[in-house]
Amino acid sequence: MILHVTELRNQIFKVFKMIDGGEEVTIIKKDSNKRYKIIPLEEGSKPDIETVAKRMGSIGIKTQSPGQMKKIFEKRYE
Repeated sequence: MILHVTELRNQIFKVFKMIDGGEEVTIIKKDSNKRYKIIPLEEGSKPDIETVAKRMGSIGIKTQSPGQMKKIFEKRYE
């Protein structure tokens, strides 16, 4: 499907449903006539927060474990 930017703005949720259904969508800018293709990205695995915090600590960035941070936030908003 080919749409102009204005049509995309008016039908954004419908366009996303079409993309999720496997249809290729191309957007055209009227002023420059440039074309853009919208495609879904594959979901990657989420990084382990604990591992990331340890790696940050190894390069000198001061970090705390997610559990410690959660306790601090919960105490702050009690």
